[in-house]
Amino acid sequence: MTIRRFISVLATAAITLGTAATALAQEQSTTIRIQDYPGTGNLLMKVARAKGFCADRGITCELVVIPSGAGGSQALLAGSIEVGMLPTVGLAAAIAKGAPFVGISGSMVRSVIVMAVSNDVAAADQNATMKNLEGGKIGVSARGTPGEFVAKMLLKDAGVDPESAAYIAVGGPSTAYLSLTSGQVDAVLSWAPIQAICEVLETCKIAWSQADSPEPAILTLDRGANNLLVVTRAYAQDNPQVVEAIRAAAKDAESWLQDPANFEELVAIVRQDFEIQLERGDEILEQAVRNALPGYKTGFDPEGVKGAAQFAATLKMADRVVEYDEMILAE
Repeated sequence: MTIRRFISVLATAAITLGTAATALAQEQSTTIRIQDYPGTGNLLMKVARAKGFCADRGITCELVVIPSGAGGSQALLAGSIEVGMLPTVGLAAAIAKGAPFVGISGSMVRSVIVMAVSNDVAAADQNATMKNLEGGKIGVSARGTPGEFVAKMLLKDAGVDPESAAYIAVGGPSTAYLSLTSGQVDAVLSWAPIQAICEVLETCKIAWSQADSPEPAILTLDRGANNLLVVTRAYAQDNPQVVEAIRAAAKDAESWLQDPANFEELVAIVRQDFEIQLERGDEILEQAVRNALPGYKTGFDPEGVKGAAQFAATLKMADRVVEYDEMILAE
């Protein structure tokens, strides 16, 4: 056999083996069902799916829209998803009640929860605005939710009797905004994209932001660790390589979406799943992504995790302060 013929055989063999290896990897790709939320939602994993970072790590990421932490917890327990995106306070509360959950990565570590108020109610500062809500109507996603407790804490911190206000279920940000601007309520405790809507349309004001406002101090305890990617401990134990693949895909996504050069494409990825049906909707969506972007990190502040556990216990959502090692899976 000539040298040229020998090299040709080797090249053919290499191509055949490479094709076989790719096919095998595709066959062995594990499908992971991951909780998403409307809006910017679970942006790290949206990007990981759209840009092929999941596929690069040998997993198929399937996003399942579940618009609440409680719903995500139930889905994890039922086995209808493998990965939840849970508020860290809710994670601590669930673990205290016996849920076998553990955080594996940061997801959105900066809160997008705000209180928006009508322009008539807005005052010079947070305390003055809260005083204007005495005897008023405050919209919350549903009665008895953590959002209602937060609204009451904001009033109490300003020296206003929380029971002087009426609390009305207004649903998510879209319906909350309509309730606010139609005069059905004077304020809403809601989340993105309502801040962007207020900023772009100037039809309401942000009176308080969990990410930025210094008071009440207890509502700052989970800063830097607001939401985590969560699995069951059994899943983590049985699938350590998959957990590492999820972490790696999320880190790849973080590097890509935090690059300013990718902003326009990032907005386009969000727009595939979410559209704002309001005047200047595209502008609002861009602003919502811009507002939320600093929080989409895989890294998180351990003190924020501990603070979330303290917060859950203080609000009686948990009957004890859950330990850090109970909440976070070591890398």
